[in-house]
Amino acid sequence: MVGVDVSAEMLEIARRRSAEEGLRNVEFEQGDAQVQPFPAAHFDLCISRFGVMFFADPAAAFANIGRAMRPGARLVLMVWQSQERNEWATAIPRALAPETVASARGAAAFSLSDPAVATGILTKAGFASVGFAEVHEPVFYGSDVDAAYDAVIGLGFAKEALAGVDAAAAHGALQRLRALLDAHSAADGVFLDSRAWIISAHRAN
Repeated sequence: MVGVDVSAEMLEIARRRSAEEGLRNVEFEQGDAQVQPFPAAHFDLCISRFGVMFFADPAAAFANIGRAMRPGARLVLMVWQSQERNEWATAIPRALAPETVASARGAAAFSLSDPAVATGILTKAGFASVGFAEVHEPVFYGSDVDAAYDAVIGLGFAKEALAGVDAAAAHGALQRLRALLDAHSAADGVFLDSRAWIISAHRAN
């Protein structure tokens, strides 16, 4: 097994967890799967969880991944459904910056949310039997409001929303955020609704 990520920090976490589990058949490489020189027709399975939506050139990226897969190999991806179907993606930005247009990176998170779009990209890249299974599960943000608050303000889109605003505006935004998280607090933690797709396909023979 080969794990690829552009983030050195994420790779170090993966290496540590693999070592803790005693895994010996996995290696990790820092790189961009869009252009990574994978061996041709080598892999039986390719999986990604909430990563492929951010490809700058999805057509080129999936073509590159497809070349690395054997005929008939499986592709399994988890991606977000549309932004309006994900409460976390609407309620949190609205609390932090209600008058701000969504960031380009935020929009990219939903680039494969339309089954027709995703199917077209994968088919052109040489994949067949593209299917979609819905996942409707809430996102867990923390065991209580304080933990959830700390988790959210550490996220990139939250930092982006608060960057450059004056102290009064930041204070108001953080108050709204805490109120939102409090409203979504339950006995077992703080949750916001979400919907995703598990996309499956096969490398065409």
